[in-house]
Amino acid sequence: MFHFTTKELTFCAILAALTAILSQISIPFASGVPFTLQTLVVLLLAFIAGARLGTLVICLYILLGALGLPVFAEMSGGAQVLIGPTGGFLWSFPLMVYILGLVYKQTNRFSLLFSTAVLVSIGNLLIGSGQFMIVMGVSFEQALIACFWPFLFFAIIKSLLAIIIGKKVANHPAFQQTLPS
Repeated sequence: MFHFTTKELTFCAILAALTAILSQISIPFASGVPFTLQTLVVLLLAFIAGARLGTLVICLYILLGALGLPVFAEMSGGAQVLIGPTGGFLWSFPLMVYILGLVYKQTNRFSLLFSTAVLVSIGNLLIGSGQFMIVMGVSFEQALIACFWPFLFFAIIKSLLAIIIGKKVANHPAFQQTLPS
């Protein structure tokens, strides 16, 4: 059974709200898949909340969106987003933060953190491309052209930024005092 303190739940609610806010920073692409800061936030969660709480944050975020709150990119929400062309990206978020959070708990080596962040980001793009392919009825190659290749460079940059920002925030004394123990 999961046990969370009031401080942990409050911390998670604040981070879920931050995720919703940063998800609104969005640049639409012709394919219908927008460039957003959602994945940067997901990667950051691994550093500032860890695997356990970070996964809770992103599951809460997805639940709020599934219930219809406009927390997803472009102020969207509802189950139709999760089963729509871009839903695969959202479904992969808990796995992304959990895996990266576990690796961060084990090591502080930049090369391992960076390769893990890039790999979970590639996984995100592939899962998103897969659902896009199924929902839109296009070939896998077409899905990669729409959902993978245009975002791969950004995924690498977000991975780098997440490590730099995430480690600085997580290790900052002021932030350390606010963390649930």
